[in-house]
Amino acid sequence: MKNFLQKHALYFLVFTVSVIFVLIFILVKFVFFQKSEVKTESDILIDKVGEIVYLPIGETPSVATVTDPSKLKNQNFFENAKTGDKVLIYPKSGKAVLYDPEVHKIVNISSILLNASLENESNINQQEF
Repeated sequence: MKNFLQKHALYFLVFTVSVIFVLIFILVKFVFFQKSEVKTESDILIDKVGEIVYLPIGETPSVATVTDPSKLKNQNFFENAKTGDKVLIYPKSGKAVLYDPEVHKIVNISSILLNASLENESNINQQEF
């Protein structure tokens, strides 16, 4: 038995080190790269809308959900909006897109004018109208 261990100690050492490296690789990939592979709800929405219409490149929109369309009926952009529709607002490009996720259709697209304080505010990701 002692002869066997001495003879195969190098193989055992190589095998053990290889297993440790594989485990470290899996751990590092899981911990550090898992977040980059997960898409947010906004990312999925942008991808779906991008299948239908060209969206501004290099700009992340603010996303809002229509919760009470009766309050918005006096605005032409929202005249065909219904509860649950999504609004993608691109302040730098000056565009807004009204999207119906139930039927996967664009309801309206419009140019918008925002004041400078709204354009620079990049922390708005989810809003409700």
